[in-house]
Formats: sequence, structure tokens, C-alpha cells
Amino acid sequence: MTLLPEAIDHISSLKLTGKISQSRIIPILAAGGIVDSRGAAAALALGAHGVVLGTRLIATPESEAHGKFKELLVNTSDGGQHTVRTRVYDEVRGVGGWPENLGGRAIVNKTFEDHENGVPRETIVEKYNKAVQENDFERLTAFA
Repeated sequence: MTLLPEAIDHISSLKLTGKISQSRIIPILAAGGIVDSRGAAAALALGAHGVVLGTRLIATPESEAHGKFKELLVNTSDGGQHTVRTRVYDEVRGVGGWPENLGGRAIVNKTFEDHENGVPRETIVEKYNKAVQENDFERLTAFA
């Protein structure tokens, strides 16, 4: 929400300086942490043209996500405290090629805690692979 007014102001300044046409409409969509009508209303009040919901929709009955993943999402409170932006989840899954400065935001779990506590990478990967077989969301990646 703090970035939204800055983005809108930046686009306005580009129009004022003639770097982009005054008549050009550049839609601004707010995303990230919007989970209900209050968040959507706040984004619209700050000047967004619309909102993008992602993680929130995973917990719906229509979603084909695993039930344990849905349960984890619903039971995770305060995303700012219980999520982390890191590359460790990509690394243990063998997903590479992302630039160093890009990491996904996921719910903190035993995989991340092991990483933070210096557990050897091979051990973390071994535990992760076992968790995949068991649908163990205390260790599996839960991007949110």
C-alpha cells in the first residue's frame, strides 16, 4: 500500500514532464496482501484502478490446490511476520536460473528454519524430497 501512491505520483510526474503523453491512460493495479474488501477499498482509495488477488483465491472451493495447502494458508496469520522472501525454496526444489535478487515469498516452515540454522543443503533437500512424498506442508514450499 505504501508503494501505490509513489507509483501513481511517478506516472503523474512523467506526464507533467512530457515523457509520456498526457492523454495516455496507464492502469495501476494493486497487488500483494489484498485478501478482502477492506484491502481492495484501500487500494482504490489510494488511486489504483483495480486490484489483483492471487494467494487469497487459493483457499476457495474452486481451487484445485491440495487441501493441506489451503488449510495452511487459512491458518497463517500476519503474513508480514510469518512469510519470508527467499531463494531457498527454489534451491531445494531444484528450480534455478533466477537472478540473485529475485526470491519468492513463502510461509516460513521447517525447510527455511533448517536453512537459517545452517543445516547442510544435502540434508535439507533430502528432508524436502521426503516431504513431497508425504504432502508434508510443514516442510513443503508454500508461496504466499
